[in-house]
Amino acid sequence: MDEDINKNKSTWRNGVYFKLDEGKFETYFIGHKQATILEDETEKNITEAFPVRVSKPYSVDKAVASAVMSAYNLHSSEDYNIFLGNLANKFRSDSNDADVLAYDKFTEWVRSSLECDELTVARQRKISEIDLYDKSKAVEEFYLNGIGMWYKADKRTTIRNLVESSVKEGRNEVTLWTEEEPILPITVSCDLALDLLAKLEVYAGDALAVTQRKKAEVQALQSVEEINAYDITSGYPEKLNLQIS
Repeated sequence: MDEDINKNKSTWRNGVYFKLDEGKFETYFIGHKQATILEDETEKNITEAFPVRVSKPYSVDKAVASAVMSAYNLHSSEDYNIFLGNLANKFRSDSNDADVLAYDKFTEWVRSSLECDELTVARQRKISEIDLYDKSKAVEEFYLNGIGMWYKADKRTTIRNLVESSVKEGRNEVTLWTEEEPILPITVSCDLALDLLAKLEVYAGDALAVTQRKKAEVQALQSVEEINAYDITSGYPEKLNLQIS
């Protein structure tokens, strides 16, 4: 907000950029979410949003139409009318047509985002922050012989299948690999690997439970002040710190 070079033309809501007045046009920014990008080999947290540019005088219906033209790459009112005509034909043939349902879902999202109040915006922003924190190393990390690492759910399943197959083949050890540089091999017994996976699965489940509980608690808060003050970092289980010889 302090770095806004268009302060006289900008509207902010609960710490997120909501509207830019461009004279004959207004651009609204909806669906704010946190994301992580790599810039100069350094991770940087940013806020992404979907822009909706509409000519004045503003109306929600005009904004929804503008959002549809942007999302579906329509360049003129003629393109827009043809697009709606094709959708109408699909609806007459099958009201559950995938394209029709996708269009309805998108326009409902745009309309509700433009009409939502400050409390809803604050909830969306805080829940996005919770999701980002849940995916960060603050949660998704454990230590094995002092090395910080993480295996996502699909990788844990792959490793478990490998270990169980190794046992069936009469092998006693399996080699695990770190996910980030420096990529290092860690050789452990199959029994120890299964024990590690079990502990990691329980940890991941406990962490997910905390994340879901936090989202539910934010949804239940009834003031912007309470939402802004909500601590997204507390309550997570202690990281696993495993040592093997």
